[in-house]
Amino acid sequence: MKMTEIVCDKCGKKCEKPAKEISRQKKNGKTRFFCSLSCSSASTKTTTSKIERKCLWCAKGFQSTTHKRAKKCCTKSCAVRYAQTKVDPITHKKSVQRMKSYPRIKEFVCVVCGNKFSKKVNNGVVVKKTCSEKCYSILDSKWTRENPNCGGKLGYRRFRYKGFTMDSRWEVDLAKWMDEKKIEWDRSKKKYMFWWKDENGDERKYFPDFYLPKLNIYLDPKNDFYLQRDLPKLKYVIRAHQINLVFGNLDGIKKYIDDQKKS
Repeated sequence: MKMTEIVCDKCGKKCEKPAKEISRQKKNGKTRFFCSLSCSSASTKTTTSKIERKCLWCAKGFQSTTHKRAKKCCTKSCAVRYAQTKVDPITHKKSVQRMKSYPRIKEFVCVVCGNKFSKKVNNGVVVKKTCSEKCYSILDSKWTRENPNCGGKLGYRRFRYKGFTMDSRWEVDLAKWMDEKKIEWDRSKKKYMFWWKDENGDERKYFPDFYLPKLNIYLDPKNDFYLQRDLPKLKYVIRAHQINLVFGNLDGIKKYIDDQKKS
């Protein structure tokens, strides 16, 4: 590598630097060169001096510096008050404005029952659509009915495992557990679909999450909230199609499968 001798602009020491780097810096208009990082930093440091300032809020004199980030108010309370002020461009007078505080209470209208309700929200708030879990359950059911894929409400998170799309982590955990136990399972929506009628008498499609061919069992893991919401549908499917459908929490389903394997 070709080297070029330079003289440090800070300490006057002679040293060698790569010729390509010196040539590049000269093209960029640099005229000062340094032997080390410490000399370079020392040469760029700005010096500040102490000065007497007037507080921007109360006009009281106080000691400050010439640094560009030096404080402009004598105390923190004055700085907060000054930050909350707005200067009228005509009268040049300050008028105190209240700063928006987060979180704050905001009023919404429930899209299901139409009742007004208040929620504590943060900055960048997402609009609250329902006032209670009951109304949310009704809205969730509406999303499910209007979803052309019959797969529940739109926009929820999905997972991939062994080429299948899973709707929850519970389903993924159950599939992995069955693989460890060497239990054969299937998840084909083309093979396993059952019709059921909702509260309006409309026919709907129901897809169980898993089917175990050797045990002839259908599985549908659900948490307590969705279990309570979907219980009428599950009971209808069992009664109408006479199938062995096991639903509920993950531990209960695993225990049931273990008992069936032992028997």
